[in-house]
Amino acid sequence: QAFTEDCTQLFAPFLDLQLHVLDEKIKRLTQMQEEKRTLQRECMQREKHNTALRGTISILESEKRAVASKVRDEQGDVYRRYVKALAAAQDTLQRQFNDFEATTLQ
Repeated sequence: QAFTEDCTQLFAPFLDLQLHVLDEKIKRLTQMQEEKRTLQRECMQREKHNTALRGTISILESEKRAVASKVRDEQGDVYRRYVKALAAAQDTLQRQFNDFEATTLQ
């Protein structure tokens, strides 16, 4: 029994130190778990935000394509009207030239 008491007194400071070290490790692990949960919440929020942004970007891309298509159509219409106007002007000039030649040759 004296041997047991001697061992207890001899190892008590070491065991107290080990308990203190374990307590500190437990506190640090608990803190790290809380930090992990916080980061996970932030990641979820960012993912929600990113999903919303992707949706907005998708809508904007669709609108951009629609506008680009409309602009191409309108440009095509303008180009066709321009070609028609040029053809009409050419026809008018050709008639005037033909009339001028016909009058000049007589």
